[in-house]
Amino acid sequence: MFLVIDESKSGSSTTVGCLCLPDSDFAKAEAMVLDARIRERCWGEIKWQDARGDYASKYTRILADYFNCSDRVTFHSLTYKKLGSQAKSRLKRLFPDRSWDEERVLDRRTYQLIRTVIWKCRQAGYDSNYYIIGDRRGSDDNSVYRTIGDLLAKDSKVRIKPQFCSTGTSAVLGSLQIADLCAGAIASCYEASYHQLDTQQIKAKLIEINKNVELTYSPSRLPKLHDHRLHHWLFDETRSRFYGLIK
Repeated sequence: MFLVIDESKSGSSTTVGCLCLPDSDFAKAEAMVLDARIRERCWGEIKWQDARGDYASKYTRILADYFNCSDRVTFHSLTYKKLGSQAKSRLKRLFPDRSWDEERVLDRRTYQLIRTVIWKCRQAGYDSNYYIIGDRRGSDDNSVYRTIGDLLAKDSKVRIKPQFCSTGTSAVLGSLQIADLCAGAIASCYEASYHQLDTQQIKAKLIEINKNVELTYSPSRLPKLHDHRLHHWLFDETRSRFYGLIK
């Protein structure tokens, strides 16, 4: 199983996203992205921040092709609120080890998302190899993902050692670009000031793919892997068990 990770930082919240697809479908999905980019004459890297004008329409069609290439492709995301300045000041005093640092919080949320997706895959009968690829966002990303791989092997809920757990380059890997679009679309739903009309068609297509379930729908129970095409959790420190994350 391939798990492809990207995140979108938008205003007061951050969304971490994970594309999930069987390894037997991965090469087909990557080839589809390349074919679609040639067809659409879309030569630059696909990015949510560039979804405007004609490119919004191109991205919408590429997204539709990607999810249509296999009915086993799913997307999973977790959104959490960033710390305010007062909370940061308080935590700096209480925790000099910098466990409150935004990058460390992002690493923890990424791990929580990955372990939940793997747990759901295994509950659905997928018990083969796992290949985890995250978008590069810093010089120490490989060490972060190595740590994630080690933690997964020790985690009683999943107990798997990924065959690969490291970073990739979004400019090369089409699935990372699709993950960027999906995470960006969901993150923008939490920003009241976000009114870019060009991207509404992308959101509408994702809702259609999700059988008219809203992108920010956060169920009170953990759904099964194929209950939705796009799964979402709004993370709350005090009520995480009620927002679809395994404990």
